[in-house]
Amino acid sequence: MDIRSSQQVLRWLVVLGVVLSLLPGQARALSLSLSSREIGEAIRYGQRAQGLPFALFAREWRTEGIQGPGQHLAGSAWLQSPFARAAHAGWAAAHRDLSLIGRDVKRQLEPLRGQLAFAVTLLPPPAHPWSYRVSLHQDGEVVRPSHVEGHQDVPEQGTPWVYLYCLFPAEQVDLEGTVVLVVTDAYGDSLPFVFNLSRMR
Repeated sequence: MDIRSSQQVLRWLVVLGVVLSLLPGQARALSLSLSSREIGEAIRYGQRAQGLPFALFAREWRTEGIQGPGQHLAGSAWLQSPFARAAHAGWAAAHRDLSLIGRDVKRQLEPLRGQLAFAVTLLPPPAHPWSYRVSLHQDGEVVRPSHVEGHQDVPEQGTPWVYLYCLFPAEQVDLEGTVVLVVTDAYGDSLPFVFNLSRMR
């Protein structure tokens, strides 16, 4: 191979490296169905992370809402993928020094087959009306939830918060793309949460 050919190959390798660096990571493919082996791996992942606070343990699946100017609504959301739920079960059991059986976790995952589950914790200002709508957005398409439930807690001391749990039909979502979960309050203010599904398990 002459010098010119070597330089051309080198240029192509540099270009290829740049292109590959721009591609979304595929090592962590989001799956809505886990084998028994994968459930065991997720449980062990959670058990190994037992020393971490929840925010750090769930950082792969958790994101903060993006507040707009003058907006008072704030909060965080986490994608409860099957791997995330199994890992959280392992994390929680390790915190309580409890044993965990993989088949019990598998039974807990069955009702969520074919669904994308999100848990949202909102920190509304005091006396804010408790009325919220949720929707999932991807590439200009809007996916409506198949199920939403929630509750609020107003402690005597501390900050009041609202918890929303919502399910969306996964068949309407590209699991290798990015989705935006949008929570809209009674005043019409929207709080978006961005999830790059290609980088989550």
